[in-house]
Amino acid sequence: YNGYRRFQPGTHAPTYPSWGYENRTVAVRVPAGSHAARRLEHRVPGADANPYLLLAVILASMLEGIETQASPGSPTRGDGYAQKNGSLPGYMHEALDRFRNSDFIRASLGGEMQRIFTLTKEQEVAEFRRRLLRAVRAARSDNDGIARTGEAPGDRRAQIAGAADDGDGWKVHALVPDCMAAKRIMSA
Repeated sequence: YNGYRRFQPGTHAPTYPSWGYENRTVAVRVPAGSHAARRLEHRVPGADANPYLLLAVILASMLEGIETQASPGSPTRGDGYAQKNGSLPGYMHEALDRFRNSDFIRASLGGEMQRIFTLTKEQEVAEFRRRLLRAVRAARSDNDGIARTGEAPGDRRAQIAGAADDGDGWKVHALVPDCMAAKRIMSA
C-alpha cells in the first residue's frame, strides 16, 4: 500500500504509461548498451509486487501486443512526467479498481483469479486503513501536550502513511514521522 507514495513527479518512478531509451522517467525503459545486452526495464512494479503474477501479466500483455500488432507509439524524449496521455494509478484503490474491471486481466488470468486476487487486496487495504485510523486516533488522544511542547516520547512515535477518513470528517494525507506531526496535519 505504501509503495504508491513513489508515484510522484521527480521521484524517478513513472506517472504515465510511456517508454523511452535511457530515460528514467518512463514506465518502460530501454537502457543504453550493446545490441547483445539489449533489454527492457519495467519501472512500474514496486518491491511488494508478486513476481509470478507480475511476470504472467507482462508476458500476456507482450503476447497480446504481438498478436494484435499494437504500436507502442513514439519513444518519450525528455521529461516523462510532462506526458499527458493517460495516467498510471496513483493510489492502491485506483489500481485495484482497474484490476477488478479489466477485461484484459480476466482474459489473461481468468475470472476466478481476478476475483480472488481482488478480494485479497481489498482485505489488505481495509486492514491497512483500520490500523492507520487506530494509530491516528491514539496520536490524537494520547499526545495533546506534544503539539505544545514539541517533544514526543520515544515509545509513542508512530509511523503513519496513507490517506484515511474515519467518517468524522478528518483525514491524513502523508507519511507522518511522529504523533506531533500527525496532530498538525489533521483537518476538520
